Amino acid sequence: MEFQNHQGRIAIFMGNKTNASFTNLQIQFSPQPALQLQPGPLASACAPRQQQSQVILVQCVAPFGEPPPQTKISFDGPGGPVQLVLPLPLPPTKFNTPLRVEGSEFFRLWKGFEGREAQLVFRLPGGQLVEATAEKVLASGLGFALLSGVDPNAANFVAAGKLATATGQDGTLLVRLEVNPQAGMCRVSVRSPSEALHQAVAKSIATQLGVPAAA
Repeated sequence: MEFQNHQGRIAIFMGNKTNASFTNLQIQFSPQPALQLQPGPLASACAPRQQQSQVILVQCVAPFGEPPPQTKISFDGPGGPVQLVLPLPLPPTKFNTPLRVEGSEFFRLWKGFEGREAQLVFRLPGGQLVEATAEKVLASGLGFALLSGVDPNAANFVAAGKLATATGQDGTLLVRLEVNPQAGMCRVSVRSPSEALHQAVAKSIATQLGVPAAA
């Protein structure tokens, strides 16, 4: 997959590992009003030991959260009809772009989203969060600009991003990570104009930075 601003492209590959052909191959997508999906052509059969692929063009038209679109893959195999329902890997952060602002502007925006916030508390691996890890997850992974010197507490991290949309709707995303080194815990706060958006982004950050939940 690849993404740039509000547009993206996903390729789905399906391999036939059996000795019989797959026929009546179809892919359907559940509706997600904030995303426009344009599937490319797909052959209706897949020969033994061969692979089929389909390219889907994606446009983000508005801020969104969970659930992601579902894809339903169906075909007739050697054992009869088969149907698979899988989520498409399309979290809103795929369309996030860095928003580099000064500290005063960050807090002006932060105050403007008062009451529109998602918070989660999670345990940190090793009990700490170093800048290299925050940079890797927030900037390289999730498309944020990590803002230095904004939070008065040197242990905390601040980041800002903007969800790119085809319609120009406001997708500003503001993040604060408050780290408690003594307890080995972190609280993430995310503010945005959309509740679904900041809920999904807070969950994504906590999942990637936190200790996985015990099974």
